[in-house]
Amino acid sequence: MQPRAQKTEISGLHGNPPRVKIRLNAPPVDGKANEELLRFLKTVLKKHAQKIELIRGEKSSLKDIFILGAKLEEIQTLFNSS
Repeated sequence: MQPRAQKTEISGLHGNPPRVKIRLNAPPVDGKANEELLRFLKTVLKKHAQKIELIRGEKSSLKDIFILGAKLEEIQTLFNSS
């Protein structure tokens, strides 16, 4: 996660195991970046996920997100095409 970006967008995969890097148009203050991250993921995954929540990394740039109702292949396809 990269706060204070020009716009909120997926900027690709990195690392091993791969993680999705998302740029956020929100500051990392008072949970604003976390709120923007969850709002963005809900928008991107609206047809694929029933529930999305932050489960780890509230104050870290590395986050673990719980996504209920989406298949891993669908999510990977969405993020790889961005």
